[in-house]
Amino acid sequence: DAAPKTASSEGNGNVNALDRLHAGLFINYDKHSQPLDNSEPSAVNMSLTINFIDIDEMNGKMTTHCWLSIRWTDERRTWQPQEYENITAIHLRASEIWKPQITLFNGAGDEDSFLVDTQAILTHDGQFLWVPPAVYTAYCNLNMINWPHDEQTCKLKIGSWGVR
Repeated sequence: DAAPKTASSEGNGNVNALDRLHAGLFINYDKHSQPLDNSEPSAVNMSLTINFIDIDEMNGKMTTHCWLSIRWTDERRTWQPQEYENITAIHLRASEIWKPQITLFNGAGDEDSFLVDTQAILTHDGQFLWVPPAVYTAYCNLNMINWPHDEQTCKLKIGSWGVR
């Protein structure tokens, strides 16, 4: 299966098509406005890939370094690839688009600025994919009585207000 055709993978040949596409997609765009009907929550799918975990036994904290994979649809951001030199996906800075406000509900640290302004991908059918790195620190109720033969459970309670 061929990779999506994007301006970044095709060199300068698609610059005019990309400029036209970007201008058409983002005319009167408000990145603070949720996709679709603002009266209904936006459907967001999220997965997490753990890179490594650090447990602070003395303070009862777990720090998780991970990648989030966040997907959502904005039906207002679709296009016909054949009208734009067969561009099927574009790359956008995350700071330029609406994103769900992902929160760690049981956080033990300053989690407000953990998501980096990485690139997001928008495909011609209105699907957004954003994969930022994240660092989460959460409280854990650790019981070390049976150490080193113990087993611990720590949870990350991640979610977002106003999305489903």
